[in-house]
Amino acid sequence: MLGFSGLIVAIGPAVSGVATAGRILAVASAILSLLTFMPRRYPVLNMRKLRDRYLVADPEFTRLHVLDTYIEMEERSSRLLQSKAFRLKLAVGLLATAVLLIASGILWGGGQP
Repeated sequence: MLGFSGLIVAIGPAVSGVATAGRILAVASAILSLLTFMPRRYPVLNMRKLRDRYLVADPEFTRLHVLDTYIEMEERSSRLLQSKAFRLKLAVGLLATAVLLIASGILWGGGQP
């Protein structure tokens, strides 16, 4: 996505306001792509902390707590991945719109890139 957006911005002509708007949308798509692929912190289970806190606890209580922790980690990871997928879909939509606007600008500008 980032490469295609950069390519569209670089080769897209500024023959009309419509084509310029397309280039701006391509830049927005590139920014969203960068935000999508930025590293995030995923929740993980800290085994050392678990051992230290629950060494003398009842095994059933510990199992339940570990299960609850896994459920919470999965829910957080799922929300994080859903937000990344939404940003990526939005970036694809912006890029597609940018290509259409640039093509329209070229056609309205007499076909000269």
